[in-house]
Amino acid sequence: MTKGGAKAIMKQLSEEIVEKGYQFFDWNCDSRDKMGVKTASGALEKIKAATEQSGNIVIVLMHDTEKITIEYLPSVIEYYQELGYEFSVLSPSSPCIRHSW
Repeated sequence: MTKGGAKAIMKQLSEEIVEKGYQFFDWNCDSRDKMGVKTASGALEKIKAATEQSGNIVIVLMHDTEKITIEYLPSVIEYYQELGYEFSVLSPSSPCIRHSW
């Protein structure tokens, strides 16, 4: 394992990917559905708190392997629509959102 663990490895990989000319997108808002949040309302509260820190472009990390993701997804969509956000696909012209390692 590299000194600094997984964060150091991800930081290094991210930098190398960009140096080689590749574009990648990451997340800037974590639902925490994989890290202890066990209810749909709990995940939505984490998303709301993280959104305040994310700016006007938000990419939410959700895990499709977690049962509660299906439960809270409709409320997440509704929450962002109420705030005036639009949903769109990522493309080469999309701003590059990257998790800060």
